[in-house]
Amino acid sequence: RAQLEALAKLAEREEGFDDPALLLEARKGLLKFVVWNLKTLEEASEAGEATEEELLGGVLEAGEAYLLVRDGKCRALFERAREGYSRLLGEESAKAVRAALLAADGLHVSEKIAEHRRLWEMA
Repeated sequence: RAQLEALAKLAEREEGFDDPALLLEARKGLLKFVVWNLKTLEEASEAGEATEEELLGGVLEAGEAYLLVRDGKCRALFERAREGYSRLLGEESAKAVRAALLAADGLHVSEKIAEHRRLWEMA
């Protein structure tokens, strides 16, 4: 995983390499790893070998990986993480708020503003 993350970082424009094809392939490789990790966490959670918080961390990580490759599945994963963290840690927990902000990024502008206001009022 560390090698895939390093390759993705090196391929970004900010690092001066700016190879969109290499960047996309590195991100796809990272996505495959993260999705595999999420499936493993789900199986471990069902077997009682992983906590719900660990599973939700994997869900959030998968959402971020889908976001990197511009896949619409990220919003559903962010919502799943937000709901889980809200139930487990409380709606005002840092992890629940972070997941809510990530989920809000995929909304229409007016919906995004309403969600940001809701989060602001909670604080």
